[in-house]
Amino acid sequence: MKTTIDLPDVLVQQARQRALQLGRPFKELVADYIRQGLSELPVAPTGSSSGALEIAPDGLPLFRRDPASSGITPPLEQLLALEQSTLAEEDRLRAGLPD
Repeated sequence: MKTTIDLPDVLVQQARQRALQLGRPFKELVADYIRQGLSELPVAPTGSSSGALEIAPDGLPLFRRDPASSGITPPLEQLLALEQSTLAEEDRLRAGLPD
């Protein structure tokens, strides 16, 4: 089957180079990559509402509040501070710096 998809130019160039390196046709290589990607998709739970994360039928994640929680949302300042500290720690880890 033929289809048309828009891909970033850089991605297509990388795939074409890989196909040349491997001595394989471009369309076969891309088909294999798509097969690999599809085989790695998590199986979406159906109708299960247990846990905080659920996968909707359209494949998007749904985050549900724990019914046992108090339902109180922390103040915005506290949420922003948590976000900033998390981002700073991720940056330190990526840079290879100690905690």
